Amino acid sequence: MIKLDVLKYAFPLKIPIHYFIYNNNNNFIKNFFNNKNIFNNNKNNKNYFSIYKFLKPYYQNSLSKKYFYSSMFLTFISKGLNTFPPIFFQKGINFLSNNNNNNKIQINNINNNNLIQAYSYFTLSFMTKFISKFILEIRDKNLTFLSNNISHNFLLDSLEYINLIPFSEYKNNTELIYQKIIKINYQLEKFNKFLIGNFFSNFSEIFFISIYMYKYLGKEICFNTIKGYSLYILYSKYISDYRKKLFKKLNDIDNDFNIKLIDIINNINIVKYFQGENKERNNFNKLINFKRKINNKLQETLTVLNLGQNFIINFTLLCNIFNLIKKKEFINYSLLYLLKEKFNQLNAPLNIMGYLLRELEESKNILNDGIYIQNYIKENQNENKKNKLNFKEGLIKFENVSFKYNNNNNNNNENILKNLNVQFEPNKLNIIFGSSGQGKSTLFDLLYKLYLPNKGKIYIDNQDINNIDIKSLRDYLSIVPQNGNLFNESFLYNLNYNNNNSNNKELINKFISLFNLNQLITSKNINNNVGSFGNKLSGGEKQRILIIRALLKKYKILLLDEPTSNLDSYNEKIVMDYIRKNIKGKTIILTCHKFNNIKEDDNVFLLKNGEIKKINNFNNINNIISELKNNMNKLI
Repeated sequence: MIKLDVLKYAFPLKIPIHYFIYNNNNNFIKNFFNNKNIFNNNKNNKNYFSIYKFLKPYYQNSLSKKYFYSSMFLTFISKGLNTFPPIFFQKGINFLSNNNNNNKIQINNINNNNLIQAYSYFTLSFMTKFISKFILEIRDKNLTFLSNNISHNFLLDSLEYINLIPFSEYKNNTELIYQKIIKINYQLEKFNKFLIGNFFSNFSEIFFISIYMYKYLGKEICFNTIKGYSLYILYSKYISDYRKKLFKKLNDIDNDFNIKLIDIINNINIVKYFQGENKERNNFNKLINFKRKINNKLQETLTVLNLGQNFIINFTLLCNIFNLIKKKEFINYSLLYLLKEKFNQLNAPLNIMGYLLRELEESKNILNDGIYIQNYIKENQNENKKNKLNFKEGLIKFENVSFKYNNNNNNNNENILKNLNVQFEPNKLNIIFGSSGQGKSTLFDLLYKLYLPNKGKIYIDNQDINNIDIKSLRDYLSIVPQNGNLFNESFLYNLNYNNNNSNNKELINKFISLFNLNQLITSKNINNNVGSFGNKLSGGEKQRILIIRALLKKYKILLLDEPTSNLDSYNEKIVMDYIRKNIKGKTIILTCHKFNNIKEDDNVFLLKNGEIKKINNFNNINNIISELKNNMNKLI
């Protein structure tokens, strides 16, 4: 799973994601994951033309075009060739049955010329069928390349979308976004193979067989066959529409099941603490029973569908045989064989027509979510057209900034920051004190533009960051988040997540040694995995890795959100000493609860009740600490 909080904090990413914009008035996730289709308010979007518009950009590059058109061509050739094996086989039978007596073929009575002709046609029948199959295999290989190429481009778009959508919206919906993107990608791969490998393939086969039947078996048989199979398609669509609704219910249950399972895994300790095993088992039983009922209905409707399709096909064949008998035409074995074989060839594509229609409808519904992703990227790509940050000193100013988190369950939620006016100076340690929930971390999120203020502006060197390109802004920022995560990767991957120092092993080793991680991380195990979220490490070890990750970036502004909360006093002193020694030319903002980190030349602030106050005009550090303690006690 992608650690979205890490991606948002803008280390130069190893994937092409540079954009982000936020609009407080849009609830994107609610739209995106609503049980109703996200385009339910725009029916014009929910059609096959919209799917075409969605797929078109992925087919535009030269590689995709090459595989697409070659696959179409090979399919058409293969299905054209596949029309001939029954014809050649019929001709072979004709040469064998010239001297047919008493409904038996007397091989000894057949002259050599006819026998050679029969062998030739039988061989041609085999060869054309083999060549047709060989061409289809080449076609399938091209389709695989095409699907992989399109999937690759879609996943890149999805990663860009992840970075564009509002942080507040996806923060609690990580698994939902993951499932939706994986499902769209799977359907996209399947759709490409399905469109050419099944749909176009089947219609090509029907086209060639219809032409042959019209020319050699007569237009009446051909039109009767078309009428019969038209009825077949209408019947299949009617049943399939009902089954589509059942599949959607089943899909919703699967989503609920997956979300519930992930939730239990993530909170298994809570389940055990409060003896919730039986409760969770009952919840699962309800979902499973409901799923069982829908599966039973799906099986029942599938039986009705298959029986109805089989009846229509065989009734049409029977009518055509009666039509030949009624005409009292001469009928030999080969003609009956050819008629039956052509119906068998038609049955192959038409027997799965109901399935194809269901698949097409399912693809349309799921790929509509892909259209939403694609459109959202197009609408919000103006972010990279903004100005670049002209960094000078690193003076940060918050001017009349107010902010509150959107909470759809509570319309009266108050601003967490209220008309904030504060200035953070470069070449000094700016320390912010405040109890939990006062908005210290929110200040950092606003600086990173994970959110935009509801009111007011934020400046860096007198440049409004709302007018600054996000990539340019984040190039100068680095952070140690309060609850930072590690990727389920190696020590080296997590330490060196940004690219700026990818070859600087000496600097990495220096930090490992400086922060007393040289026993944990050695040259032999630096490529060992840290576990999901870094669960193989202690809190202090994980926090020091987060600190090194931030320091390895070539930053100008360093944001430290309680960076030593899990460290003992010895390691905390090492970290703080390094930060103070390397403060020149940097703007450093630190949030913490510990008063022992204060020095007399620091800028000290107290954040409470959405307002910030600078503690100054004191002669010594003890007075500053005393003032802070008094204010903190009042706040608590």
